[in-house]
Amino acid sequence: MSKEIVQEVLGPKAAKELWSTVYLPALPVTPQDFALGGVVPAILYMMRWGHRRGQGRFVRQHGMALAEGSKSIATVAGVASHLAEDTVHFSGFGGDVERPILGDLLLAFALENKKHAPGRDEQVQRAFPTHYFSSWIDLPEHVAHFRGVPEMIVALLARQEAGKTLARQGGKGHFAVGAGFDRNLLLSLFGAGTTVQGQADSLTSDTFVEETSVGVDQLLTVRLAQSLGEAPQKMRGESPEIPNQRPLAARAAETFHDDFNVFLRAYGPVAPRQSLLPMLESCLAVGLTGIYLSTAGMLLEWSKTCSVPAKNEGWNWPLFVDCSMSGDWDLRRLSEDYVDDLVRRLARVPVWFMCLRILDQRARWSLPKELPVSEPDPTARINYLGLLLREDATEAARDLKRDVGRDCERLAEALNDQPALQQILRNDSLHPAWRLAEALVLMIGEKQQFGRFRGHLDSCLMVNEASGIARKRRTTVRGALQDRRSIVLGNTALDYLVHRHLTKAKRGTPRAALSFADFLVILRERHGFCVDVEPPGMVVRADLLRRNREFLERRLRDLGLLVGVNDAESMKRLRPRFETKSE
Repeated sequence: MSKEIVQEVLGPKAAKELWSTVYLPALPVTPQDFALGGVVPAILYMMRWGHRRGQGRFVRQHGMALAEGSKSIATVAGVASHLAEDTVHFSGFGGDVERPILGDLLLAFALENKKHAPGRDEQVQRAFPTHYFSSWIDLPEHVAHFRGVPEMIVALLARQEAGKTLARQGGKGHFAVGAGFDRNLLLSLFGAGTTVQGQADSLTSDTFVEETSVGVDQLLTVRLAQSLGEAPQKMRGESPEIPNQRPLAARAAETFHDDFNVFLRAYGPVAPRQSLLPMLESCLAVGLTGIYLSTAGMLLEWSKTCSVPAKNEGWNWPLFVDCSMSGDWDLRRLSEDYVDDLVRRLARVPVWFMCLRILDQRARWSLPKELPVSEPDPTARINYLGLLLREDATEAARDLKRDVGRDCERLAEALNDQPALQQILRNDSLHPAWRLAEALVLMIGEKQQFGRFRGHLDSCLMVNEASGIARKRRTTVRGALQDRRSIVLGNTALDYLVHRHLTKAKRGTPRAALSFADFLVILRERHGFCVDVEPPGMVVRADLLRRNREFLERRLRDLGLLVGVNDAESMKRLRPRFETKSE
C-alpha cells in the first residue's frame, strides 16, 4: 500500500528509482547479502572476456529435477555420475564404490554445496577458484547474485582512468581486462596450462595443454569445465558491460588494490593453491569491509558538512579486535559492545543513500548539464549534490528545496492515516530532501532497508567463515533474541596480514624486518584493527588491552609467524611461512 501511495504522488518512474537500497556512485554494489567466497571465478571470467557473465551450461549438463515440475539443480552425486561416463578422463570411476569417491573428491577440491551443507545430494552453489577454468562453471546461475561485487573489484584492479564502462585491453598495471593471459596477473597465475587457440573471442578458444603438471584440485576443475564444452555466454537482457565505477572511499579502495596486488605478486607463484585461496578470501574480506565502512564514514561527514572529506582525510573506521578468538569473555564482550554501537550508527546509512538518490534524480531531471559524471570517481558528483542541500548556495538549490518541499506536503496529505510520517514530512527544521528520505526509508521498512545493509556488512566480514574476520552468535538480551557480532581475526586472516606486510610494494625490494609492535601499528592505522589501543569513544582497562596483545602474540608464535630470542619488544619479529621468488 505504501509503495502505491508513493507512486501516485511522485509518479511511477520516480518511485521505482527511489524504492531501492542502491546508490551506485557512492557504493557500486547492491547492499545485500552475497557469498564472498565465490566471487573469484566471476572475476576471472570478466578479466578474460571483458564483459559480465551470462548463461552457462553447468545446470543443463549436470542438473536434474528432484521432483516433477521442480526446477533443475545440480548435485555432487549427479556431477560425479555424469563425469564417470567420460571413460577417457575418469576411467575406473564407473562403479558403485568409485562414483561416491569421485563425488567426495569434487566436494573437497572443486565444488561446494549451498550453505556449506555436507553430503552428495545437496544443491551445488559454488565452484572453488583452483584454476582459471572455474570461470567456465556458472555458479551461481546468475552473476547478479554477487550483488555487483565482482564488477567493483574488477574496476578497482583495472584502474581505467575514464569512461563509463571498462574497455577491453584498457586500464593499467597488472590487471588489464580482456587483454589475454600474459597481461593479467590473475589469469597468468590461475591459468596454468591454458592457451587460446583460434579466435580469441570464441567461447571454445580456451584450451588446456594436457602435458601441464597441475594438482588434483586444479585438474578436477579443468575436467569439469571441459565437460561443459564452452565458456558461459555474454550476459543478455541486462547491460553486459563492466561499469567503470569506483566507490566514494578512494583511500580504502587504493589500500585494497595495493594489498591485493602486492600479496598476489609475491605469493601467488609460490604458495600452495590450498593455502593461497583462503588467504585471498581474507584479503577480499579485509578490503571490502574497509571500503564499506569507509564509505559509510565519509557519508556521515557529508551528511553534516554537505562535502566529501578530502582523499588524504579518508575515513578509517576503527574496530576493536578480540584476539582470544572468543575464548576470553571480557574481550569478546568488549568487541561485541563496540560492534553493536557501530551497527546502531550505521542504521543511518539507508537514509543517506535515499537522500543521495533523491538529489541525484532531481539533478538529472532539471540540471543535467551541471551534474558532474560519476565514473570512475564520484567525488565531484556527490559534492555537487551536497551543494544542492545548501538551500542558499544557488538558485538551483533554492528551486530544488521548493520542489521537494511540495512533494513532501503532497505525500503527507496522502498519508492522512499515518501521523508519525506526516510529522516527519512537515518538520520544517530539516531540508525537504532529508524529510522525504526519512519518510521513504520508514515506509519501505527496516528489513528491506537497513536489514539488507546489515546483511551486506556480514557478507563482507565473512561472518563465521574460516577465512572471515568476524563471528556472530545469537543470544538473549533483556529477554529478546539478538545477534551479537565481534571482530575476530582468524588464523587465515592473520596468515594473510603477516605475509602481506612482510612484502614491499616495489618488486625486487628486499623484505624489511617487521617487529610485532610495528605490525600492531599497521593493523590499526591501515586497516582500523585496534588490539592494544582502545578505539575512539571506547574505554578499555589497561590490563585487558595488555591481555589482548598477549593473546595475539601467542597465536602468532603458535602459527610460526613470530620469533623472538628474548622478551625485548624490538626482538619480537614476524616471519613468513612462504618465501618469495626474489628471496
